[in-house]
Amino acid sequence: MQLIRRRTGTPKLRLHLMHCAGAPLTLNTTTPRHPVTLALGSKRMNSLLRFKIFIDDFTASTSKLTSNICTRVNWLYVRLSLIVFGVISTVISSTSSVYTIESIIFTDLLAAFIFCIVGLQFVIGIQAMSPQSDDKWLKPNWYQNPFNLGQPAHFFHFGGWLMLLSSLPPVISVVGESKSVLLSSLIPVIFGIGLLSGVHVSKYIFKKKYRNT
Repeated sequence: MQLIRRRTGTPKLRLHLMHCAGAPLTLNTTTPRHPVTLALGSKRMNSLLRFKIFIDDFTASTSKLTSNICTRVNWLYVRLSLIVFGVISTVISSTSSVYTIESIIFTDLLAAFIFCIVGLQFVIGIQAMSPQSDDKWLKPNWYQNPFNLGQPAHFFHFGGWLMLLSSLPPVISVVGESKSVLLSSLIPVIFGIGLLSGVHVSKYIFKKKYRNT
């Protein structure tokens, strides 16, 4: 930039832009941050980090506490209590008329039975690939936690027995009725038997997933 005077003596500013091949013109677009802004950003990051650490610690402690409680629970009594409650509920409600499908035949029950077995294999197969699933599964029994997400077969084992036993009172209450009424009342029983059979079949289909014990 040079200051050039006219003949009148009035100063005039003239900007000379020099473009040199060896020294290109560059503009600095970065704006320095104010120290107060940096301090606020640092405090915000520290707060988020402390909150994340708190959540992780809380989740870990809750999971550990839940695991300790589950290991001390006698799941045989829990299963039996829930099944007894289900049976009592169906005994009370069986005083009303059973929902009847007039066109039902025996082959419909057979189809429902096969559907339960085949469909359960797809469900268990999806659970086998889930990251929440345990590396190895225990064979379902009455002494295991049926609500353990890492052992999905236990839930279907418990659900099969619950559906089977709680469906017997309505069947007994319609003995002597027409064929369509009796077959309609057997649908939940067939589903319960199908679930139990599907769990048993899964032991062979997913043999590598189950422990040998």
